Amino acid sequence: MWVLPVEDLFLVGSATSKKLRSRNIKTIGDLAHFDVKSLRLFLKSHMQVIWNYANGIENSPVKPVGNFPIAKGLGNSTTYSFDIEDRQTAHLALLSLVETVSARLRDESCAKLIAISFRTN
Repeated sequence: MWVLPVEDLFLVGSATSKKLRSRNIKTIGDLAHFDVKSLRLFLKSHMQVIWNYANGIENSPVKPVGNFPIAKGLGNSTTYSFDIEDRQTAHLALLSLVETVSARLRDESCAKLIAISFRTN
């Protein structure tokens, strides 16, 4: 993942991206190798979280399957009033749906099915 743009990292939005890029941090790898103490000076609150994510560190407890009911599946869909005909718009539309489902999946912690589908006219 280190070769991916820093914006592809979870929790790095446009404001954080601008701050990182202004310091020549363009990829997830750049962020992972950047001095964590220096990051603290300009990123403040969620600096440690995104630095950890860039380095593959995530310490949330793993919940055993038997301790909660498993969702059959999670999904999200929407209908647009226009045809999506270009790659960038399709990417943004899909990203919006995936982020919503991802948030619910994190709340559920487990599911038997995760699906993505596309329909055309």
